[in-house]
Amino acid sequence: MHGLSDLLKRRVIHDLPAAEYHASPALGSTTVRALLTSTPAHALYKLQHGEQSEAQALGTAVHCSVLTPQIYSAEIAIAPECDRRTKDGKETYARFLDSVGSRTVISLKQQEIVDRVWGAINGCRTAKALLDRCQQRELSLFHLDRCATKARLDAYSRGIVIDVKTTRDASRAGFERSISQFGYGIQAAHYRRVIEGVGLAFTDFIFIVVETEPPHGAAVYAMEEEVMDLYDPQVEQALTDWTLCQETQTFPAYPDEIQKVSVPRWLRRQLEEGVMAS
Repeated sequence: MHGLSDLLKRRVIHDLPAAEYHASPALGSTTVRALLTSTPAHALYKLQHGEQSEAQALGTAVHCSVLTPQIYSAEIAIAPECDRRTKDGKETYARFLDSVGSRTVISLKQQEIVDRVWGAINGCRTAKALLDRCQQRELSLFHLDRCATKARLDAYSRGIVIDVKTTRDASRAGFERSISQFGYGIQAAHYRRVIEGVGLAFTDFIFIVVETEPPHGAAVYAMEEEVMDLYDPQVEQALTDWTLCQETQTFPAYPDEIQKVSVPRWLRRQLEEGVMAS
């Protein structure tokens, strides 16, 4: 396990295990999003106690299948189909868990989805051409920018950054909603900052998006640079807040004072209309 100071000295690391990257206390895009949507206390808790959901496990398996298939069996464990309500089923599953180690666990049904998603991406000529071009995979970057920051690029080559996303709706309108809902614009702006900070070229941030439900449509979208520019002030604010929290070793949640509360605007309008109607 490398210390943070060593990671910051190396800056660009090609072979860092995912678990070691995620364990690093440097500020990543997930924590940046948490700082902007919740509080420092909540962001710190998620950083220290993050648990992988079923959807995240599926995403991890898809990434490994598409980007680093040569280590898939070393990173992903497929759970056996067994009735864990029975004695035999419990014993079978216990033996499986003993063999898992640090691998991500997915179900057989999820593995079937991974296979179909892999086929969809490889059947998309644009996506396949980009992945063939960007042979640097799972590239870990560490940069000292007031505080230690990090980014892990799915695929990269000469300024082109590829990020693979799974979704239920890969249409242009659907993915634009996801940019807002899941903070992908924040991620892109943060990655650009780290990439340029370590001295690598940055020209394009491209998403390869694939649906996890039939017909498993795949599409390719490039983030507009103007959108990243618009998110830059939010990333800057997150850096400022996190740096202050680390310097003072205080990670506040909500204001420690009495605050006045109201109601949503739509409810206020209903209440006002009701009063006028009566």
